Amino acid sequence: MALIAVLALPHAWFKPAVPIAVRGSRKGAAGAPLRAVSLCAERSVEPGVSVSEAAAQVKALLPRPELEPLQVVEAQCAAFQRGGDDDIEALFALIAPDGQLCRAYRSSAGSMPAFRWTIRREPRWTGIAGRPQAALLKMRSWHIIGSLRPTLDECYVHVRASPFFPDAPDAEGEVVFKWHLARQHADAHPEAAEMLGEAAGCWLVHDIAPEHGSWTVHDPLDAGKAPAPDFFQAPPYSGPR
Repeated sequence: MALIAVLALPHAWFKPAVPIAVRGSRKGAAGAPLRAVSLCAERSVEPGVSVSEAAAQVKALLPRPELEPLQVVEAQCAAFQRGGDDDIEALFALIAPDGQLCRAYRSSAGSMPAFRWTIRREPRWTGIAGRPQAALLKMRSWHIIGSLRPTLDECYVHVRASPFFPDAPDAEGEVVFKWHLARQHADAHPEAAEMLGEAAGCWLVHDIAPEHGSWTVHDPLDAGKAPAPDFFQAPPYSGPR
């Protein structure tokens, strides 16, 4: 089973998120600045969201220098949770074109189409070791639990997510994902300005990876009786020791 390496970070540098808001979906006029980070979001979009509001949600995912790392992560989590084709395409606008996530899904059709097709393929819990971001699609809830800024231009954000697998409800649980973000500088290397375009000076996501030791199941006994994702699968019972 393929595992993704997770960077070990000093505990003293880890900054817990301050509870600013408990829940809510983003609303407002297109182009309005994102509000402070919400620590929880409901699984589905509120009924009655208008076309203009949906357009504003997508526009919120365009790279802008004023967006802080937590706002970038919040916008991407909300897009993952809505889970539509346009949402996945929009959140990919905040993915660094030379980052690890983009490279992992590189294909002749482009990284975004490959990423979208891979994480949307059902049943999503199968082969999830090779496509862990599928656990974020249409997730029931998410919480930003902390962030780390080792340098002025680098940030790590930890998110606890509750996946939604419609065909394996007994296997649902929680997993912590780590977002790795970096501020994009046009002078970082030759041709950087052309490659980055309007994303120059913006915070973009280099990788979204799970902390595999954090995968838990709410009811492991029931999970062992039903189809379960690789990381959620309860070990076989070997009898009393």
